[in-house]
Amino acid sequence: MDYLAKVTIEGVVYEAHVDVREYDGELEAELCTNFVYVDDEIVIIEEMDEYLQQTLIDEAADMYRMDDGADAAYDAMRDA
Repeated sequence: MDYLAKVTIEGVVYEAHVDVREYDGELEAELCTNFVYVDDEIVIIEEMDEYLQQTLIDEAADMYRMDDGADAAYDAMRDA
């Protein structure tokens, strides 16, 4: 699933589209594009700190876990 992850660090807003999927019980997440929004300005991902990239990925993974669809997928895997 594609999520628009958004985090604010020291007053700066970072946003990126992140694809989150679950394979064999393992959660996988990666940035969908090669750019992110920083305070509504486009920034190429290679110019961004890896910590910030990972923070956006973690935010999307948390969104997935809180999503009802993720709960259903988890329940189906658990019951299989």
